[in-house]
Amino acid sequence: MAGLVIFMLGLQLRVVDRFILSERATSLVNRHFPSVTASSKADTLVAYEASDFDLAVSAERRSIRPPEWLGWSLMSVGTVLILTCPVFRV
Repeated sequence: MAGLVIFMLGLQLRVVDRFILSERATSLVNRHFPSVTASSKADTLVAYEASDFDLAVSAERRSIRPPEWLGWSLMSVGTVLILTCPVFRV
């Protein structure tokens, strides 16, 4: 079951381009990651955190764009778990 969940999460990260957070989640992220540097765009700020996520900040909401490798790696880990779990039940 864990393999299926991890595989589906990786598939979701491959299909979706970016996640736009709600106002409540944006305020939570702003409290924990206050260091945001200004960009050359008019009302958009870009922050690069140690987690390699691209966080774009607008006036009211943040959007998170996960890196491409994250979806592929979760899908491969999920596939390995799905294929090896029947072996361990013997």
